[in-house]
Amino acid sequence: MVRLAQQQGVAVVLLATPKPGFGVSKVKFYGEIGKELSVPVETEVLADVLGSSSLKSDLVHPNAEGYRRIAEAVAKVLKKAGAL
Repeated sequence: MVRLAQQQGVAVVLLATPKPGFGVSKVKFYGEIGKELSVPVETEVLADVLGSSSLKSDLVHPNAEGYRRIAEAVAKVLKKAGAL
């Protein structure tokens, strides 16, 4: 999907999604894909938000504070990549 988007001229940023199941497990392949395809990757924020009940409005959805943290993390990655 990343290659297809890049072939169409789309700038891509990966937001690593934790492995589903009990608890929150980070998945290493996002970083590997990012390096291989020269794509910026944010690997921490979703696991942090989804792993904290104080940052969620229910079992799976972030609340306003959770979404704020996600937005800040994505903005930081975009700034580092020179997109902002």
